[in-house]
Amino acid sequence: MDPITSVDVAIAQQRQIWRRARANIRRSAPLGERLPTITEAQLELLRERSEAGDPIAEAVTPWALAMQLQRRRWTEEEARVRRWSTPQAGELASPRDLRRTWLGARQSPRRVHAATIFPQVAHELSMAEIDLANQRRDEGQSDPLPWVEGHTSNEILSLASQVLRDTDDMARELPEGPWHERLRQALGVEASEGWPARLSTSWLESVFAGTRLVDGLRIGGIALPALWGASSFARALGRFGITVLEACRPKHVPLALHEHPRGTRRHAAHALFASLIDDRIFAKVVLGLGSSRASEHQRLVARSSVQHLRIEATRTLLWHALHHGPSNRNALRDAFSATSERALGTALPTALLAVTPTLDHAAGARLLGTLEAARWREALISSFDEDWYRNPRAIAEYRDRCSRMRSQDDAPDAGLRLIVARLSESLG
Repeated sequence: MDPITSVDVAIAQQRQIWRRARANIRRSAPLGERLPTITEAQLELLRERSEAGDPIAEAVTPWALAMQLQRRRWTEEEARVRRWSTPQAGELASPRDLRRTWLGARQSPRRVHAATIFPQVAHELSMAEIDLANQRRDEGQSDPLPWVEGHTSNEILSLASQVLRDTDDMARELPEGPWHERLRQALGVEASEGWPARLSTSWLESVFAGTRLVDGLRIGGIALPALWGASSFARALGRFGITVLEACRPKHVPLALHEHPRGTRRHAAHALFASLIDDRIFAKVVLGLGSSRASEHQRLVARSSVQHLRIEATRTLLWHALHHGPSNRNALRDAFSATSERALGTALPTALLAVTPTLDHAAGARLLGTLEAARWREALISSFDEDWYRNPRAIAEYRDRCSRMRSQDDAPDAGLRLIVARLSESLG
């Protein structure tokens, strides 16, 4: 096997190890496997072959750098998960459990109680994230990779701001309420009719019944989200879309030519499948709702989708402010208050800075992937009608696209226009 190809194969294997490692931390279980690494000799080989014009070496290099970065920051990731999972002094519940309660509890008093306590325990988590970001600045820890493949930071920030501007009118029509209920609106709890009592892989596959979506593919286990509302089914469908994307990669296509570690492809696959829940035909065919109830379902899901999209834009702006904005804590708090009030209509408690909404490096790619998915969905609808996900020919086209080497979406603003038009129509 060619040395560069062997590195690509190793990276594909190591990505699975990283995923299991993160899952093990969340369960407080032993790691059980040696953390993967890319050797200096492998990096030197990649550099030499890249300079010689080897396209596979050029594609593999970002993955190798990403793996190195993950390994250096593993201790930080481990400490972050432990902080979220461990009750603070005087508390019975961990920060993670408190947040789950105010997001997922059915009884309002329980939600209000958890939401009242959460900012108090979130302060320590917030300070840790701010200190970590400032430490990286002080030590000059530069990121060797772009924030999002093929896009500058200014382009991403501009799109995030445009998302807020273009959805302002729709957001004004959302129900008012305290900050914790505003965030909870994105869960789609109101769109409660027709869903199965529990999430399962068999239900996900039933959505695409008769289309041969997974025929011949090795589909691994899918981590199913907590059952909070319509958004839980959207996230499950999204994860299913990513699983199919990964399974469609032909053996002869290197991972590095199929995906980029900072690319939008997997986020677009997630957003495409997740967007099924806001379709009226989906509500009638899959959920078994009548025409009037299906229309009401579409309206309620659209309302939660507006809030979700605005929160994703907010994540993007806040992540950049935390890691590339002012290091002064007061300035960061001011930026957090202004951005959260702009997005939600009410400022979040400053103790939640860098904690809720959760901030991660993938925020920018996730937002752009959502916009890319809108164009993908529009193309499928144009060719195969609204219920494309029940059409074997549409699914064959989806699988064919997933099997190809990655390409760059060059018109995310067009995707935003499609999303805004769709949501406006659904809201009526």
